[in-house]
Amino acid sequence: MTKDNFQFKVNASIQLVPLGGLDTYKIIDLAIEEIQKTGFPYEVGPFSTSIEATLDEILSLITAIRNRVFNEEAQEILINVQIQARKNGDVSVMEKVRKHRV
Repeated sequence: MTKDNFQFKVNASIQLVPLGGLDTYKIIDLAIEEIQKTGFPYEVGPFSTSIEATLDEILSLITAIRNRVFNEEAQEILINVQIQARKNGDVSVMEKVRKHRV
C-alpha cells in the first residue's frame, strides 16, 4: 500500500446516542455543528449523518464530537461508526444514493 492510499476519501456514517436523560436533540445538534465546521460533504439523516473525508479526518472528527458534547452537557454517549473504504480510490455518498434521489 502506498502512502497515497491514505489520502483517499472514505464514506462514514456517524451516529451519536446520548445516554442519561439529558436533552437528546441538543446534544445531537452539538455533534452536527462539529461536522458542519469541518466543511466536508455531509448529509444528516434521521438516524445518522453520512460524511466524506479521509480516514484520519473522520477519526479526528469523532474525537472532536466526543470532546464537544462532553464539554457542553453530555455525561455518557454511544458513538456508532460505519466506514466504507477503497484500496485504490474515493468512496462517495452520491455513488450510493444517486439513483434513488427524487
